[in-house]
Amino acid sequence: MSHSALRIEGRFVDERLTPGHLRRVGALEAALQLHADGWTAPTGFARPRLDALTTPGKRESVVGPAELAAGGEHPTPPDAERCLQLVTDLVSPTAGLVIARALEGVWTTTNELGAQPGMFGLIHGDLHYENFLFHKGTARAIDFDDCGWGSISTTLGSRSGSWRIAPDGIERPARISISVGGLGLCTGDAIRIRQIIRNLIRNANRFAVSEIGVRAALTRDLTTVEIVNDGDPVPTGVIGKAVRSLC
Repeated sequence: MSHSALRIEGRFVDERLTPGHLRRVGALEAALQLHADGWTAPTGFARPRLDALTTPGKRESVVGPAELAAGGEHPTPPDAERCLQLVTDLVSPTAGLVIARALEGVWTTTNELGAQPGMFGLIHGDLHYENFLFHKGTARAIDFDDCGWGSISTTLGSRSGSWRIAPDGIERPARISISVGGLGLCTGDAIRIRQIIRNLIRNANRFAVSEIGVRAALTRDLTTVEIVNDGDPVPTGVIGKAVRSLC
């Protein structure tokens, strides 16, 4: 199996989103949808429905053409029943009743949206503020691993609640400098540094046999985080990509 990587130019703004940034994200989403509407999927292309509620439901929803994905009720009744049982067993019967009432509204809404032309197709599905960046006045998207079939309102509606909009002129988050394995300094806010550490942990897991470990030490001016695994060392080139893509 071969893998390729494409470096996307741009900078993240994280929790410093302004209304101007969001207008660009809206334009990005519109451009993605127009591209998806005119894109011809290759033979064998299949993706899940993004409104599946459980892991089995997601697996069962994997289909090819959008016409097949759009058919039927979503979430499906078996998937909804599994979800209700999980919530009832793991949380409480009262919580299960709340989910049951919510599902009635979900089915009504998805049926109404599905009846409107141009409202269903292939969508990004994970457009939170760590998955779009800005370059020369435009927004760009990364991380299409979760793309799938769904209402075009799903991408913005499911993630916009996590966006924090900052009015112009507020105090910006403190900047933090990080040095990774002698690769030089990278400067970013706490969200960006967290994402770098998360990428490093993912890479350690890729090369691990069965487990990884994370150790941290704190002094007055320095925090050291050590990520180890029980397999082969992570190649320097892989570490470099994990860091440079976010700096």
